[in-house]
Amino acid sequence: MASESHCGEEFKAEIELAEVTPAALEVITLLNRTWPVYEMAVAEFLVNYVKGDVAEARIMTSHLTTDGKLQKLLLLATHHGRSEDEQLFGKIGKLHKSMAATRNVVVHCPLLGVYRPDPTKVVFLKGRFITGTQLTQVSIVRVAKVLAVARFASVYSEVLIKATCRMTSGSLPIKA
Repeated sequence: MASESHCGEEFKAEIELAEVTPAALEVITLLNRTWPVYEMAVAEFLVNYVKGDVAEARIMTSHLTTDGKLQKLLLLATHHGRSEDEQLFGKIGKLHKSMAATRNVVVHCPLLGVYRPDPTKVVFLKGRFITGTQLTQVSIVRVAKVLAVARFASVYSEVLIKATCRMTSGSLPIKA
């Protein structure tokens, strides 16, 4: 018996699993390859956006989460009156928040299998065994959502990498 966390509701159910399909594994692998590049692109962009000493900027921002770095970029764009940048960072920040939860489940939770009643979903172990019971928490995620998160990471890492290159060569503004 498992406690399923699905759309904010919890209920007890027997989770029927099937083997993970190669297509589902390919999408999960794609996310695992694209998200670190996206995080690096956000970090490098922030370091170069402050236009100071790159080493000092890295020291000052290395402890921040990606969400925190995006918030700093938004604050900097607002401070400098760069409305186009402000809109872009606001957009990326909102999308990031909606994508990060799925990314965290896929990256940090063990993959159990495909949800047998609906093979377009995969099941991840999210919780722990509770002493004296067989209760665990799982998270059921649509493969299409994982693909959307991977695409988001791919698209915005490319946007930020290109913008960083333009910025370091002296040609602004940023274009999404």
